[in-house]
Amino acid sequence: MEFDAGPQLIMGFRIPRYPDPDTFAFSALASLLGDGKSSRLQKGLVEKKRVASAVDADPAAPGERYDPQFVISATPRFPHLPSELEHGIWNELDRLKNNPVEPWELEKVRARVDIDLLNTLQTNDGMASTLAYYQCIFGDWRLILRYQKAIEALTAQDIQRVAQRIFLIENSTVVTRLRKKEERKK
Repeated sequence: MEFDAGPQLIMGFRIPRYPDPDTFAFSALASLLGDGKSSRLQKGLVEKKRVASAVDADPAAPGERYDPQFVISATPRFPHLPSELEHGIWNELDRLKNNPVEPWELEKVRARVDIDLLNTLQTNDGMASTLAYYQCIFGDWRLILRYQKAIEALTAQDIQRVAQRIFLIENSTVVTRLRKKEERKK
């Protein structure tokens, strides 16, 4: 797709919606891959290879209510191309599918869930929004408590199994945004 904007890569993977038993593992995968400076994609593509300026992973785009996609998006660092990012992301996904998650990474994911939950519940507005969201989308505000326990119970093998389940070429849609041709020539 060509736009009057900088290049970007977006990769979507079909995932089942709640109440699929792997719903919580999708959140853990997103955190592991794209949440924070120590995430795998950030370290691998932004810091080490320096082919990306930004990466992100979303476990349920556009939202949990309808058929969601696990979305990985990345912005190439000049002069690199989205195709280089795509190759780098597939390499990271293959590494995740073939090697168990390190214990420290799993602990980081668990800590991130706890911190995020505490942050949303610190204010009346945050608490009301969070509880209302879980009630409206999932039909039970108590799911937020089960979510935290489910993340605690995840093992490295669970995350690897879920990665093997969804990160397949035949389960993906890849969109590359490029600058308009006349702007690329400048």
